[in-house]
Amino acid sequence: MKKHPYKLRTTFAMKLSLGIIALAVSVLAVALGFLLWKSNRYIRQAAIERSVLALDNTTLRMADAMNEIVTAADNTYWQIEACLHPDSARAFSRRVLQLNPNIYGCSVAFEPHFFEQTGLYCSMYSLHHDGQIVTAQEGNDSYKYFELDWYRVAKFLDRPCWVDPFQDVNPLGIAASEPIATYSRPLHDRTGRFIGVIANDITLRWIERVINENKPYPNAYYFMLGRRGHYYVHPDTARIFEQTIFANAHPEHNAGLYTLGHQMINLAAGMQHTEIDGQQCYVFYRPVDNTPWSLALVCPESDVMGGYYQLVYIVISIIVAGLMLMLLFCRRIVSHSVEPLGTLASMTRHIADHNFSDHMPHSNRTDGVGQLQNSFARMQQALARYIGQVNNDNKQMEHRNNELQRANAMAVEADRKKAVFIQNMTHEVRTPLNIIVGFAQVLRDSHHNMPDDELRPIFATMQQNADAITGIVDMLLANSSMHSDTTIELSDNIACNALLREAKEGLRLRRPATVSARISTSVDETMTVQTNKAALLKVIRELLDNANRFTLEGNITLGCRQDSPATVSFTVADTGPGIPQADRNRIFDQFTKLDDFAEGLGLGLTLARRITAMLGGTLQLDTTYITGSRFVVCIPIKPK
Repeated sequence: MKKHPYKLRTTFAMKLSLGIIALAVSVLAVALGFLLWKSNRYIRQAAIERSVLALDNTTLRMADAMNEIVTAADNTYWQIEACLHPDSARAFSRRVLQLNPNIYGCSVAFEPHFFEQTGLYCSMYSLHHDGQIVTAQEGNDSYKYFELDWYRVAKFLDRPCWVDPFQDVNPLGIAASEPIATYSRPLHDRTGRFIGVIANDITLRWIERVINENKPYPNAYYFMLGRRGHYYVHPDTARIFEQTIFANAHPEHNAGLYTLGHQMINLAAGMQHTEIDGQQCYVFYRPVDNTPWSLALVCPESDVMGGYYQLVYIVISIIVAGLMLMLLFCRRIVSHSVEPLGTLASMTRHIADHNFSDHMPHSNRTDGVGQLQNSFARMQQALARYIGQVNNDNKQMEHRNNELQRANAMAVEADRKKAVFIQNMTHEVRTPLNIIVGFAQVLRDSHHNMPDDELRPIFATMQQNADAITGIVDMLLANSSMHSDTTIELSDNIACNALLREAKEGLRLRRPATVSARISTSVDETMTVQTNKAALLKVIRELLDNANRFTLEGNITLGCRQDSPATVSFTVADTGPGIPQADRNRIFDQFTKLDDFAEGLGLGLTLARRITAMLGGTLQLDTTYITGSRFVVCIPIKPK
């Protein structure tokens, strides 16, 4: 008799479940047909809009990428026109690649016989090769660059233009190893006469990488056509340059592809449903801005409607899952009564595994099971707060220990630098002082018997060592008196080249037999800057003293160049051992010497950088210089 009510409840639950399933099946049968018809239309339209958006984004990204190439030429051509010299053309060609890593090659080419020293050909070509920039003269009898399209088209149109991609071939010189497209900009002299071309090259592989970054469907692909219908970008590389879009198109048998080809070479924009390579496809096309090329996105119809098929599978899965849930409905009602006990047991095991931060949910039930769950939840929250506070205290303690370790390391390093500095200063002062004292004793005991020709070298040596001590004292005083708020007067109008000569005349080479000093400047004698002459001369002489100290053979070169209309740079280069890369970031730190046994106090470069900053400029180590060390002092031509 006790089992009978249970059987009744089981039968009622089963009947209720079957009734709900029957009602759901009848409703879904009607709704599913309408849903599939409506979703077919919506998904097709959404897929088309998605493809159009992908093509628009790709075209914009390609336009932005190619605008980088255009901007590089636009920012350089006027500098070439202002400085017409073969060496300048070589430098500008390399500089374009250094500033624009996406540019594969850069040519600065001039009309035949434009420069007397170069003869018929003068075209400086730089390109990226094995991670380096290679530059060479590309004109020769086998490669008459002024007869090629990238030169002739710009000359004929006398305006900037993109030239169709081509395979560069130069049997007697350097050439691009893969197909390239070129943006050419004409050059003119001051009278407006055409004198040459600056041409920036990009590879088709780079263009392909840019446009393939955004494909709306797995099997979708892009292709790009030239003005005569040739493929310049296509997944099938055998078609590039070799085939046109009309090779597989016929006005009668494949009118859609034939029409598509004419639309694209006429630089039209739109969409077309046609057959390509035996597969029905949606093709979206539009021209590439400021070029004679057209870009197309091909989306197979199977991919476009893939969302529709996915929806069908999802609907079927939902229906099956819904029927299973309905069958389990009664079971869930029974299991709901004891669910808090299961939650309590699970959370107990979870806390036993040291997971204290997870919160146990509260129960809305008012019976004993609900009260037990809520009491356990409050206990777990209190435990989580305590554990969190302990963890926070541990983190703070660890943070303070780390700070103490860093402070201790800084103190140890400061003590080391202090000891080294005192040793260096003692050595730097004691050596010349001993020399002076020694010669003074010699003069005291024997000056009456010494001729003048022997006294003069002694006096000169004593004066030299006295000057050395004075220089050390001056450097210490200057370093201690210069602060961030120190200012100097910038009222001297000095000639750049004259300043270099004055600095060179004051240089006494330590090894005149193996080291020479020279001046290499690219500014004329009229070039002047308004600054503080004494301060700037001190900076240059400090850099010269460093170069003189470490250069055993070769030369020390003083240079000057104008980097921009507002700044000028003074350089001091040597052929010494150079500065290791690991030490380049700390050479300007105070009291820093790469060799503790070398001469100096470790203050020269620090003081020179401070003085340069007060002049409104910067002092940097040229990390691209590999045959020694080169320091660059860049200051404004006129103070702000």
